[in-house]
Amino acid sequence: MSSWTRALAATRWQLLGVAVFTALTLIATGMVLGTIRSGSLGPTHEYSAVFSDIAGLKKGADVRIAGVRVGRVTGFELDQGRAKVSFEVSSDQVVGKDSIASINFLNLMGQKYLGLDNPPGASSQRLTEGSTIGIDQTRAPLDLTELFNSFKPVFELIKPEDVNDLFANVVAVLQGEGPTIASLTKQTATLTTTLVERDEVIGQVIDNLTTVMDSVNANKTVVTDMIASLDTLTQGVANDQEVLMAGLDNMHRLSQETSSLLDESVPTINRNVRSLNAFEGSFQQRKDQIVQGMTDAQGLLETYLKSLGVGSFLNVYVCQAYLTIVGMLDKQSLSMSDQTSSRCR
Repeated sequence: MSSWTRALAATRWQLLGVAVFTALTLIATGMVLGTIRSGSLGPTHEYSAVFSDIAGLKKGADVRIAGVRVGRVTGFELDQGRAKVSFEVSSDQVVGKDSIASINFLNLMGQKYLGLDNPPGASSQRLTEGSTIGIDQTRAPLDLTELFNSFKPVFELIKPEDVNDLFANVVAVLQGEGPTIASLTKQTATLTTTLVERDEVIGQVIDNLTTVMDSVNANKTVVTDMIASLDTLTQGVANDQEVLMAGLDNMHRLSQETSSLLDESVPTINRNVRSLNAFEGSFQQRKDQIVQGMTDAQGLLETYLKSLGVGSFLNVYVCQAYLTIVGMLDKQSLSMSDQTSSRCR
């Protein structure tokens, strides 16, 4: 075989490989285009919605209900400084009169779609074809740029060196701590199992909290008034803080003086208690004599009163009286005055 023939055979196989590769590429491209390209929706109904902002929404974007594609965006226009989006929905799909239109992210590449959702308690009436959903029933898309910009002050405070040091310290701490981490994981699993076993109790607690919150919500006027009253009380206390502090100081001094008085009176109180104990013991020992004396005194008084009923034959004038308790109380005068009557001189 000549060199020319061999070269032709090699070239033929190369051309065949290129042809196969090209065919496969065209097939794959067609499949991708078929997936991306919006398919036919059949008969459709036209609607529109007014948004304050439609950043990122493109013509031809999907219209979805509960995540299912039911239509596509057909165009945009400005309406009194607001964006009016026109879209079409398959005629066999029901768009409610109270539907909420929102612009949401379709994927991480930034593609967006128009979502239609019925809020709880929405009317069952169907939105008339050609109607416009007002701005009070639309939700603008989330602005990720604004969201990330809000973290800019935080990111500015974080230095790359600090982040590196943090992760280096974490790695250093975790090195050689395999058993500890395993034990921690085991304990975490045990805790999770316990929580699962207590699912009913946790559910009851949540139900009770829900009941409490419902009660608070039902009496929110009373709760609001109570909070306002507490605010008024707090302000009153703040305004009278000098008076309150003076009162607390006086109470402190009173407690100190009372404590001092009690300290001084404790010995006297102890002596009185001991004397009362001794008196009680002596009384118990001589109770028969005391009872006899009281009985005799009763007879003496009765005789004295009888003599007074007949005539003044007996006059008794007490000049001095003393009280003595043997073993407890020395002789004590019962006279209320130091002066002596002329009859007793």
